[in-house]
Amino acid sequence: MQGHLEDSKSDLTEGEVGHPFAKDEKYEPKKEYKPIFKEKKYQKIGDIFKFDNRTIPLDKRKFAIGKRKKHIGETDKGQYIRHRIPREKPRSIALDASLRAAAPYQKARASESNLAIKLKMQDIREKILQYQAPLSIVFVLDASGSMFRILKQMKDVILSLHDDAYQHRDRVGLVVFQGYNAEVLCEPTVNLNLVVEKLSNIASDSWTPLASGLVKGMEVLKLEKKRNKNIIPVLVILTDGGSNVPLGSIPPPPFYNYKYYQIIEEELKEVAQQLNKEKIITILLWPSEAKLRGPSHRRIAELIVRESQGYFYEIEGDRIKKVDIF
Repeated sequence: MQGHLEDSKSDLTEGEVGHPFAKDEKYEPKKEYKPIFKEKKYQKIGDIFKFDNRTIPLDKRKFAIGKRKKHIGETDKGQYIRHRIPREKPRSIALDASLRAAAPYQKARASESNLAIKLKMQDIREKILQYQAPLSIVFVLDASGSMFRILKQMKDVILSLHDDAYQHRDRVGLVVFQGYNAEVLCEPTVNLNLVVEKLSNIASDSWTPLASGLVKGMEVLKLEKKRNKNIIPVLVILTDGGSNVPLGSIPPPPFYNYKYYQIIEEELKEVAQQLNKEKIITILLWPSEAKLRGPSHRRIAELIVRESQGYFYEIEGDRIKKVDIF
């Protein structure tokens, strides 16, 4: 049997369909569209977005409260928490602090004017405001054949975010990967019904270009950060870890090839490290039924989480539980 496989490999030349580094130009994703029906909602889905200090820059960790970090200072909205001496023209004057700063000098300034309280520029204090930053969440969904049934659940995951997302003006986008590439089905929006509508009819395919999905999601979030530097970028990845197409859109070989899958793993590692460098919070949702497909699927999923310093959640039935892999 082994000899037969070696003969098959030797018959393939670079550029031929079936060779590990060849692409079938005539290939098209399957055009089978299936409706996704509403299922049970996830009541505790908000717990997924309660980030710990590990994902927040050191200089802002002490201000991280609850489910989202709070932006301080460079904002015109929010709660007045303290004051400071302004570095330039103050955005909002802290009257209470300014009066306290001027109080010790009132007797010395008594002859300067008839005003009851005499303030000078050195007395002025500026308000420091704090507000809860909005999330920009991009769901990167594996639409390969092995994951299609799980996609039904993601509709309810997104809908379960509705109340909290509306309150904080969170934006949600959608990226789907299958076949040889990934595509943006919905740019980030506050209209979650639009996101669900895009998700309701999707195509499934046997190939899984996981790295392409991560890159596409990262590109969308980098644009979001340019539009609003105060948003918290979050990448939510739904996959079983069964990646079999690298970034070059090379179709998998008809026989097992260690070097081919090694290329895929190295690419995923580099992309995950880039996500961490871009300070994008990564959440990976992994279906427990993927255990039946061998240990490599779990290893790939954990690799992405470790290298991106993200979070690993396991989907089991209608429950989502956090798993510590560090």
